[in-house]
Amino acid sequence: MATLGLDKLSFLLPLDQVKITPDFAPVIERGPLDGQTLEPLPERVIYTVGGVARCGRVAHFNSKDFQFAISPDRKSDNSICKLQFSAGAFRESNLEVLSLEETCDVARRVQRTLKQNGVTFDFKLAKLFRLDIAQNCSMSHPIASYSSAFASVTARKRVRKTDHGVTGFYIGNKSMEIGFYDKGEQMQILGYAPELCPVNSLRPEVRLQKTRLIRTSLACSSLSELPEAWPRLRAVYNHFLERDVFKPRNDKNAAPSLEFEQVAAIANENSPCRAWSGFLREIGLLTLEQHLGLGAAKHFAASEFGIDGSTESGAKQLARIYAQLDDADFRLQMHGTTRNGHKVKELYKELRERVLAV
Repeated sequence: MATLGLDKLSFLLPLDQVKITPDFAPVIERGPLDGQTLEPLPERVIYTVGGVARCGRVAHFNSKDFQFAISPDRKSDNSICKLQFSAGAFRESNLEVLSLEETCDVARRVQRTLKQNGVTFDFKLAKLFRLDIAQNCSMSHPIASYSSAFASVTARKRVRKTDHGVTGFYIGNKSMEIGFYDKGEQMQILGYAPELCPVNSLRPEVRLQKTRLIRTSLACSSLSELPEAWPRLRAVYNHFLERDVFKPRNDKNAAPSLEFEQVAAIANENSPCRAWSGFLREIGLLTLEQHLGLGAAKHFAASEFGIDGSTESGAKQLARIYAQLDDADFRLQMHGTTRNGHKVKELYKELRERVLAV
């Protein structure tokens, strides 16, 4: 079973709970300019130290390991501090997720670094507003090969392949996001030595991105409550994955539905208007191509519809049909579909079992 732990953690705390000394030297981003005069628009005070007000849009002090920012609060006259760090970034390989003890140690290191640069605060007062639960799964095939399995999951209408520089599949909203990406590819892009980059390593993450969601899911609001919440990580992680991705299926219907669901997902991609007639046309083309193959599908089209290919109009009609079948064949190949559907079912089964550790 893969080790489950935390990756990125983000905290909020009011500025009046933070002590800042004159040694603090952040980068201050100025506000926007007036469109006519090109003069800076009035700026709010970000923070005051030594009787001197620092004004602007945001003040940030970042390192390769963490990000710290102070910005005026829109709802009050105070300012808000945000601290974010990725626990895995403190490891040489950036591969394995950290244990509870290692996560707390990373937080203390970040706290000490900030104190040395003029910022002192108590983690007990900092409220968690983002918490990423993650693991690494060693898969049997390259991560891109699982695109057909992702196309068939319950949440297929919300799954999208996105380009964050890394092959990945993501669903979610502002409160929660679930992401799957190629960890080895990410590490290569970050510049890690090739021998440190794993092969076929899938990183599934459940990202809780609201304070209320973290509190209701884990009964945890701050770093000090993390030890009590840690034993519940697996249950919460699996809950959201089963609810939004790997929803339990009726075993009797699971095998045949997986094959057809993937065809439906590909049809949806090519029918953005969601017109029923267009959707059925796409389903028909893809199903015909999937079960017969390109050559047999073209022969079927030419022989069964009574089209006279010897006439000019008949030849044009067949050419249009052949072009549609060529396009369907290309899209099926891009999604790694096999005619009997076994590959899709096998990939889906492996994906579910390894991610949920069942």
